[in-house]
Amino acid sequence: MDTSPVEPSPSKAEAVPTLAELSAAEDVLRRFLADVDPGRYPGPDAVRVLGVFTNLKRLSGAGETLFAKRVEESNAWRDDGDRSAAHYVAHKTGTTVGQAIATLEVAHRLEALPATDEAFRAGALSEVQAAAVTAAAEADPTAEQALLAKAT
Repeated sequence: MDTSPVEPSPSKAEAVPTLAELSAAEDVLRRFLADVDPGRYPGPDAVRVLGVFTNLKRLSGAGETLFAKRVEESNAWRDDGDRSAAHYVAHKTGTTVGQAIATLEVAHRLEALPATDEAFRAGALSEVQAAAVTAAAEADPTAEQALLAKAT
């Protein structure tokens, strides 16, 4: 895995972690899951751990969506010989081409929906919620805030 630093925009240089830091977080999760025995956690602690994993899943979904779009835009997917960016994303993420298309559609709709984009990046929306909000808000942009209020 490439661990070279991500080149952030100069204005966000302090806030944007490097790819190495992101990979380190992945390693922490992998080590935790390798040896964890959920049965040893009391119920309230299990609830808290579930909450952490729920938040991580939402954040991971947002990252996957944002970077799937970047892979599409960059044409980097062509290097693997896939038929389309959606085929590449499906192959790399273990989903269907239809799901990959849906992910890319969400990413494109987010461009016109800044509040939804912010909520998704913050982990306030799951991928399913982001898809529903962006689809409905695309049809009626004036409804974005109300849709977000219901989803979060």
